[in-house]
Amino acid sequence: MTRLFKIRAIGVALLLLALGTSSAADATINDYTGTWANTEDATRGITRIKIKRLGPAVTVQAYGSCSPNDCDWGVVPATAYAGNVSADALSDTAALVAKYVQDFAEKTLVLTYAEGILTATLYTKFTDGSGRAAYTSTASFKKLPMFRPLSPGVGLPLAAAPANQDCISFDPDSAVVVKLGSRWKIKVGALLLLDFGSSQTQAQEALNVLRAHNMNKQCFVGRPNPSFEYFLSGNSAPTGPSNDEDCLAFNNATVQVKKINEGWKIVDGNHWMFDFADAQDEAHKALDIVKYYGFSKTCYVGRPGPSMSYLLK
Repeated sequence: MTRLFKIRAIGVALLLLALGTSSAADATINDYTGTWANTEDATRGITRIKIKRLGPAVTVQAYGSCSPNDCDWGVVPATAYAGNVSADALSDTAALVAKYVQDFAEKTLVLTYAEGILTATLYTKFTDGSGRAAYTSTASFKKLPMFRPLSPGVGLPLAAAPANQDCISFDPDSAVVVKLGSRWKIKVGALLLLDFGSSQTQAQEALNVLRAHNMNKQCFVGRPNPSFEYFLSGNSAPTGPSNDEDCLAFNNATVQVKKINEGWKIVDGNHWMFDFADAQDEAHKALDIVKYYGFSKTCYVGRPGPSMSYLLK
């Protein structure tokens, strides 16, 4: 059964009763982000909620109980509410509010977080002239893990890859090294893939790497100014390296995100691997990608000051 929904921006007038009873002290927007499942398996209401953040923007995607498959209500912008007027709503998040406008009703979803539980209070106002009373309902949700536990040194991905990967596909056999102005670049058709400045040697070495590993996807976290870049071979991690590649191994099972010197980093023990400055979300997304694909080596072209870095399994 299919339901069509018309989605519009959140209005100014919102039902915020849940704010008055929320105990979500010290929660941040990162406590809210992720995929949440209703704790009641046989619910006839909302079954899942996906919350995503991109910079200051937050979105909510809700799924309602339908047969044979859950109904996707769609992705709508959400407003984060702080605990007081002088606080930052993303670092002191008391509630998250999203509004759905459907063919038959207007629904305001108020989300609050406390101690690992997401409480969803839904306010439904019918607009179909049926005379049904406006009503409210409340449900509890638990966050779904993105990955199974990892055995030491072994990456064990779930069946589904991390959502919303930002990748560009290309044919490595069609890639060429060209000089544009004073800079050497790798180009595939109209796509400028990589820039090597004045080093033709590094450009050619990088092209050899792309072809040797059949890398045909260039992927990013955080564009337009990406904080993290990786290459794939099809839908898998490239493997290796060969003897002449400049690579450093790390333990996929122990890498983690840490805040060091006011900046977020992916580290393996005392080894600082990737720096994300203040972009905590991007650091966690990159870690998810590293875990999923089982990356265990960071490789370089042109150290020190490499003109290309890539990951291998």
